Amino acid sequence: MQDEFLNQIIIQGINNAANPPAPNIIHFIENYTAVSKLNITEFASLSTADKAIAAINVMDAKPTTMSAVQAAINSSIPRPAPVTPPTGGSVGGGTYSPPVATPEPTVTPKPVEPTPPSYPDMGNHTWAAPAVSYLTIKGAIAGTPEGMFLPGNNIKREEFIKIVVSAFFEVKVSSNPSFEDVSESDWYYDFVATAVEKNITKGMGDGKFGVGLNITRQDMAVMLYNVAVSIGATVNTTPVTFSDDDQIADYAKDAVYALKNMDVVKGMGDNQFAPTNTATRAEAAQMVYGIMNVLGK
Repeated sequence: MQDEFLNQIIIQGINNAANPPAPNIIHFIENYTAVSKLNITEFASLSTADKAIAAINVMDAKPTTMSAVQAAINSSIPRPAPVTPPTGGSVGGGTYSPPVATPEPTVTPKPVEPTPPSYPDMGNHTWAAPAVSYLTIKGAIAGTPEGMFLPGNNIKREEFIKIVVSAFFEVKVSSNPSFEDVSESDWYYDFVATAVEKNITKGMGDGKFGVGLNITRQDMAVMLYNVAVSIGATVNTTPVTFSDDDQIADYAKDAVYALKNMDVVKGMGDNQFAPTNTATRAEAAQMVYGIMNVLGK
């Protein structure tokens, strides 16, 4: 039952891969063989360009089972055209020698990847399952000691900054973040300090980071926008019209527009961004996962 659930996550990840789709599909094909039991020996030996072409072909096949995924992979492997030997006796006055087959390249076995986690409470949030699985494997996010993820729970500011820092940076502290509500003994101290050093956050503007507060959608957008700027990515802040645009804080507008132009945020229905709404753990994972895909992380 668990393997079936994990296989469905992999199939959904292939069929609904975020942009750009090719690297995400390759990730699902190559990294989860311990669960999927896919034979990817030939796929693993392809060049990067050929892998991308094969990955798109697999997605276009819209597989619904693992056997269909395997068939789509097999049919997407480029094959050399067969060599037909000339007929009619000798060639050029000599004896015809058939071409010598080129030996198959030796494929170095890949290290065994960790099995993607199975959270039993993701039932109503399957749209976020690939994001949650990927971030868990990277160590950026974690479930409860009881093995639950609690996808519908609100996420606090310190919890979100931990995910962001873990996903994009090496945690390295060289200065005190100087927030009244952050002390060196707190579990999130190193993550907040790293985020301040990388210009990902400036806190709430009142000398506090906002520990214990549920993070808003516009503040999530600001932190992720600052990540993109910090690593030197090109951002497009051309305004995008939301029906509640006047409710987006001035400090967050460029960030919201940039993430919308990256297709990382899609709004909440009725063309609303809902900037001051709090975010759930599933929504936070999906946003971080989305910008990681855009930035190639």
